[in-house]
Amino acid sequence: MDSLFQQLPEVLVRGERPVIKAEKGKLIYDVPRIIEKLPVTNAYEVLKELPGVTEQNGTPEFGRTEGYGGGQRQSDHIG
Repeated sequence: MDSLFQQLPEVLVRGERPVIKAEKGKLIYDVPRIIEKLPVTNAYEVLKELPGVTEQNGTPEFGRTEGYGGGQRQSDHIG
């Protein structure tokens, strides 16, 4: 069987890493990528930029999901 070889010009391969990945039951955020173009100056500002984190009355809330008890919403709070 004859093989045909052809030389190609330079090849560029592009890829992206995910911003969030799940590993061993944890969410791992690529914080430098999330904030690379944002004017954050402290950890609290970074926290507010993470996917799934919202701020309600000055308090960060994580993963607002439907909880127990007739569809009432539950969330975890800091502070």
